Amino acid sequence: MKRKLVLLLVLTTLTLAACGKSEPTVNTQESSSESVVESTESQPESSEEPAPEVKSYVPGIYIDNKYESTYVGYVFTAPEGCTFMTPEELALENGIDAETFAAGGEALETFYAQATNVVDFNASTESGANVYFNVAQMLTYDITLEEYTQVLLDELTSVTDMTCTLLEEAQVVEFMGRECTKALVSIEMEGVTLYQQYYMFIEPTYTGTIVVTYADGMEAEKDALIAGFAAN
Repeated sequence: MKRKLVLLLVLTTLTLAACGKSEPTVNTQESSSESVVESTESQPESSEEPAPEVKSYVPGIYIDNKYESTYVGYVFTAPEGCTFMTPEELALENGIDAETFAAGGEALETFYAQATNVVDFNASTESGANVYFNVAQMLTYDITLEEYTQVLLDELTSVTDMTCTLLEEAQVVEFMGRECTKALVSIEMEGVTLYQQYYMFIEPTYTGTIVVTYADGMEAEKDALIAGFAAN
């Protein structure tokens, strides 16, 4: 069962990556040697607000059974029997090669500055229930939380390798001290039924998505994983 959950984790991470790569809404103007550029004095001032400054992702820190992120502003306390993916394993999950990870410092900073999608942390229980936190750079600044939620759910239900069914309509809730949308889906894959609880939120320059994957009989573990989150 644990292998199934890990496989589903990979599939869903790819889906979330796609959600974070929307084309930015900006004004562009083609240029050529024949184009006529008007004086800036004749151009009306734009009423659009400038895009917020994007700050590169910074990974959190592990302290005993806790993971704390100052970048997102939350702490996750792992329930008993839950173990974190090691930093080396998480680096591989995020596409960071061993040489870059070992070098650290500027090499890692450069990677994160260019990354559009990062798994912030990943943890699993002994029976295989899994939780991870996905951070994706916000490339379309005028999207609403409801719109982002719908994009993500549409992406999930369109995946052909598995059958995804929305069990509970997305609703707005307060979670980790911020406004989030919450949704529950079921996954049918290779004769196995799995469930995923989603919590999604939007910040000025990035989106955050918590995904808890579990199976029948793991409801208590799912609740314990969700209860581990708190604002810091």
